[in-house]
Amino acid sequence: MPTFRPILSYPEYNGHRLSRTSCDLRIAPDGGPPLVVSGWKSISHKTELTPGETYGNRAKIQGRTRGKFKPTMDIELYAEDAELVRIALAAAGRLRGLGWMEVSFTAVLTAFEKVLQGAFLFEGIGCRIMSDELSVGDNDDQLARKWSLHLTDMRINGLSAVLENTATGLPV
Repeated sequence: MPTFRPILSYPEYNGHRLSRTSCDLRIAPDGGPPLVVSGWKSISHKTELTPGETYGNRAKIQGRTRGKFKPTMDIELYAEDAELVRIALAAAGRLRGLGWMEVSFTAVLTAFEKVLQGAFLFEGIGCRIMSDELSVGDNDDQLARKWSLHLTDMRINGLSAVLENTATGLPV
């Protein structure tokens, strides 16, 4: 009896279904060439900026700090593509004595979709894999790996939620 490989489902970005022909995901390991990843299922991200509170010697808040910026991202890749990315990350880290989960990389998603108001660019900068999850179900779905990523910055259409000033006064 012939077996058929399941058709790749539509990729999703923060819950919106995208057409595979209108989006491009690239992962560029630090110290390695960028990879075009065609087999991704979903990408979701979250930004959090929690201000610190200053009280002095009073009961009410007297002020607040800029806070701590904590961007995170979850990405789900089909197992074959995830293995190619793992090999690339391991190769990029080998000369520096780093394992594949220790290597930083940049993830760039470009898309042209009506639900995203036309052309769209998402950049996850300084990504590192915090957790790697593989779940096998009793169904015909292709195997997929889900990675939770720690980021140092996130830009959407070139804009970061937080700007830092350097010693020269120039924002980064």
